[in-house]
Amino acid sequence: MSGGGCGDDGDDSRKFRQKGGSMKIVSFEWKDAFGNSGWFDQDETKKVIEDVDLWVYSTGFLLKKTKRELIICTTWQPADETHRIPEKFCNIHKIPWTWIRNYRVLGHRGETLKKRVIPAPTNQARAT
Repeated sequence: MSGGGCGDDGDDSRKFRQKGGSMKIVSFEWKDAFGNSGWFDQDETKKVIEDVDLWVYSTGFLLKKTKRELIICTTWQPADETHRIPEKFCNIHKIPWTWIRNYRVLGHRGETLKKRVIPAPTNQARAT
């Protein structure tokens, strides 16, 4: 891997795509782990044990789904049309299914999601 966790690991990325060359876009909630290196008295420790639930919400491109885990990336750069610039993946998350709830497929990049072009603001709109 290169680029501080971004990039490709040398694997053939075409295996991530679905039929027709699209990638599934998924969304889910998952319970993150909690850690703290500070000191707590007994009452503070009870509060942490009873009250800390870190639910996280993630959306991304589905790279792989196994019986044990879900693997997504939040940023995907497709190869250019000439294939001079290779396909790349960034912000890869590998999360155990036991931590996940409310998983759903939002669509497929290139198939069911329509491109929505939002015009850049004009100079007049920026000034307000």
